[in-house]
Amino acid sequence: MPLSKKDVLQAVSFGEQVAEDERRQLSAYFVRTGEAQQLADGAIDIVYAPKGAGKSALYMHLLETADDFERRRIILTACEEPLGTPVFRNLVNDLLQPSEEDLQDLWCLYFTQLIGLEFRKRGLSDSDARFVIQHLEDAKLLPSEPSLARMLRSAMAYIKLFIRPASVEGGIQFNSVTGLPAGITGKISLRDPSEAGRSSGVVSVSSLLERAEKVLVTHRYALWLLLDRLDAAFPSNPALEETALRALFQVYLDLKRHEHIRPKIFLRSDIWERITKTKGFREGSHIRRSITIRWERKSLVNLLCRRLLHSKAVSEFYQVTQSDVLASTGAQERFLHAVIEPTPMLAQGRDTIDWILLGIRDGSNQAAPRELIHLFTAARLKQVLLWGLEERVQEGTYLITQKALRNALPEVSQSRLEQTLYAEYPRLRPFITLLRGESPQQSVLSLAKIWESSNEETRTTAFTLVDLGFFEATGKTASPSFQVPILYRSALSMPSSGSWSGEPER
Repeated sequence: MPLSKKDVLQAVSFGEQVAEDERRQLSAYFVRTGEAQQLADGAIDIVYAPKGAGKSALYMHLLETADDFERRRIILTACEEPLGTPVFRNLVNDLLQPSEEDLQDLWCLYFTQLIGLEFRKRGLSDSDARFVIQHLEDAKLLPSEPSLARMLRSAMAYIKLFIRPASVEGGIQFNSVTGLPAGITGKISLRDPSEAGRSSGVVSVSSLLERAEKVLVTHRYALWLLLDRLDAAFPSNPALEETALRALFQVYLDLKRHEHIRPKIFLRSDIWERITKTKGFREGSHIRRSITIRWERKSLVNLLCRRLLHSKAVSEFYQVTQSDVLASTGAQERFLHAVIEPTPMLAQGRDTIDWILLGIRDGSNQAAPRELIHLFTAARLKQVLLWGLEERVQEGTYLITQKALRNALPEVSQSRLEQTLYAEYPRLRPFITLLRGESPQQSVLSLAKIWESSNEETRTTAFTLVDLGFFEATGKTASPSFQVPILYRSALSMPSSGSWSGEPER
């Protein structure tokens, strides 16, 4: 007996909005974009992306395919737990007002620990590998039962001995022979040791990294240090976050001389813009192996098709195979037009897919996978409810109607507003809240009246909101207009116009 549309819709799952929540399923509908291919080829070290644009999906996909990289002689080392509490949370705060230099030391020592751990796990026993491992073990930086949190904690404790202020126990007491602070176990220095120190066996962290590079060359390995979830590592402490990330990027640049040790950093683009905007980053021009994720229409179409076709019921109902649909962009679009109710109320040249992307794009004109997945997950539930209340299921092949999508958008709107803008930029919440019920089109003068601020202050705030994608700026620089995209209007009880309100577009 053939499946009904209700049966098929019940069987569909669009997956989780957040990559960390669907690690096991991610490979089944991972979209191999150009950015993903460049990253896999080793051409990219830094991945910038807006929130929800898929940087963590790239990171998780790397971890899930670690065996494939191992066959290519590439060791993938996670510097952060993929799930749960980030290891850096609440730990760096233990340092007493860390400077950028202190945090550079922390990153370098932590990376060295992770490299030494990989050498020990693989049983590498040449003289250079033994040298690195032994020094870390002697310094109690490589425990017998390691975890990321335990190693980071030991690295922080080690560094704190070097930066203890003079007000604590009379300041730092140094060993006259090794030149190391009293209490240090082992012989690792954060700086190049003195002649006497070298004679007594003291080595610097940088010399351990040089030895590690030799090990990798000897065994024909490359080692990638993967860093994600940096936006969650330093909650409620923007100053510390800025210092820590500037230190990380400086260490990344310093490590460029080691061809076989490659940090791979996944960072939100808005965070990078913020930390470079305040103080600048003189060496930023040297960061060339980077890319910013931009989702094009065809990539989003591919993502949606993969998630739909992950359900066997969908393939059977439409009598298609995943390979047939994914064979071309045209085949994918034809498939989606069969699944989604046509939207006739569009301007000339636009189709249903354009209509959907128009509803979830932000002020920078970018539509993110997170909102697309959220929209269809919510629309599926709305559609099940609609068909449960209505006696007759509409004719046609489509599983998702315009009505279900419209009913789902307010949930997506509220989530985006609260979990992104309000949660991460609480200072701007009062300005956004004051726009509730107002027109989505505003000028500097109208905003100044609503916010009760001067024109100059209003312009500054408005363009800050443009940077965050809440506003889209149009018009001339001297007299700009600011438009709230459809994505945010429902959450702020703003009127929508055109096809998303059920009215014809003008």
